[in-house]
Amino acid sequence: MSRPTTLGLIVLTAIYLTFELAFNARLLDVVGGAASIDQVHHIEVYGRLLSGIAAALFVLQFLLRSSRSLSEGPGVIGITFWCLLTLGGVYLSLQFVVDSLVHNSTARFRRQAMNLVLVQRAMVQGRAQLDGLSHEDAQVFARPEGKAFLALFPLLSSSIERLDEKIDNAKQTLLEQQAGRELHGTRGVYESYSATMKEVRKQWTNYANGTSPQLDEEVRRQQHDAWVRYERDLARRGWKPWTVPARYRPAVANQVRRDLPIPGDWQPYDRLGFYKAVDEQVRDQARRRSDGSIRVGGQRVPGGLEYKDFVLHPAIQADLRRQLELPAGVVVAPSYESGEQFVARFYKPLVQALAAEQLQRYTAPLDSFETGGINESLGRDAARAALVPPIALLCSLLGAIGHLAKLLFLGVKALGSGSESGKVRALNRWTWLVPVVTVVSFWTVLSVMNNDVTSSRIYMYLGAQARANSTGVRALTGSIALNAMHVVAVGQAYAYPFNEGVRNRVLRGLDYGYETPQ
Repeated sequence: MSRPTTLGLIVLTAIYLTFELAFNARLLDVVGGAASIDQVHHIEVYGRLLSGIAAALFVLQFLLRSSRSLSEGPGVIGITFWCLLTLGGVYLSLQFVVDSLVHNSTARFRRQAMNLVLVQRAMVQGRAQLDGLSHEDAQVFARPEGKAFLALFPLLSSSIERLDEKIDNAKQTLLEQQAGRELHGTRGVYESYSATMKEVRKQWTNYANGTSPQLDEEVRRQQHDAWVRYERDLARRGWKPWTVPARYRPAVANQVRRDLPIPGDWQPYDRLGFYKAVDEQVRDQARRRSDGSIRVGGQRVPGGLEYKDFVLHPAIQADLRRQLELPAGVVVAPSYESGEQFVARFYKPLVQALAAEQLQRYTAPLDSFETGGINESLGRDAARAALVPPIALLCSLLGAIGHLAKLLFLGVKALGSGSESGKVRALNRWTWLVPVVTVVSFWTVLSVMNNDVTSSRIYMYLGAQARANSTGVRALTGSIALNAMHVVAVGQAYAYPFNEGVRNRVLRGLDYGYETPQ
């Protein structure tokens, strides 16, 4: 390649590295922020796109290897076609790989993934601790190596025998805490309760006064119809309500009084008084026809109930549970004497009931997580949440190391390009060693290094469990996977501060579709 072409590739590679390094930092933030499955999916799309661009850059370099400029060799259109084809191929291939891993995951792994993701998010939020790790450093999960451990935790822990039994006692507590967070704590629950009970108080007031939205609508209809009939009667005499002669006004009032309970001083133009009389008449007739009962949600609520009894009626309780999205069995009291009473009688039973509902999924039989089972979708989402972060971190790390090596390779080529020196020409023939030595060196150094996480008792225990439960070919692939996870856990501790600096300073805080939770 000519020197200008080489320099152009150097610039493109440097631009790619800038976005890749920033993405690597953001990916770690996603893991350390207890991201939802939707957020994991969004960041996964960015990861596949960057991997596709990385592969396209390698193809671009290959196509230009024997060309002096972009206009020679395959041509601009041909180069563009092959680069775009590579980008799309890699993007779809990575999606296929992840989807295949999720689709082919076993029912056991899916259920374990659900439980492990639950523990993982509890650790992020400070609701759970691991003996041998977080007890020794309360801020460990705020550091890069701690975030990397969180990304690897589901995969590292999935090989533990009888895992469900070992964390069984903690599930109910963790699910209660999770339910509390989703409800925004006691304050959030109380605000919803207070707003709903204000509406219930209005409902009871209407009930006690013998009114209802249907009756109000009937009153408005009859007021309008009665006034129209009144104006029609006056029109027969050539009058309008405000043109009735003074000497005839008492006669008109007496005529109206035969049908409506208007007061003695009512005037023919007094529409408000007319409407009030219709209102009294319609409501009085409704009270005489009715026993005071109403129907709520298809159930009859008898008339004459006091506010407390009204709220505690099964029909009203069912309606309250529907409005507040409460599980069956939670009783909503008309009021609570104190905050402590509200927590004890409403908030705690609520989160316990919600957790009990969720617990049934976490302890469901394995066959319910099989393809076609009732928990298949939940299990697949959990498997994706467990698999995507470590795979994405590893691909991102490999992409960064590979293109850093490529950048060094191109730099050496650029320095020697156009030189007639025999030594330089000989050196150029061996420049391919630069990326190879760089990648091998990086990988070897990171493989033998340790940090506070990789040297902790829990990390070593999880690794030992994974090796002990693997034999034959599986043992070899397991060792490779463990080594890759070790490289990720160690490498992120050094890469994250630099990568985060690139993201904030060079790319002005590009968030890749993920906002850090406050």
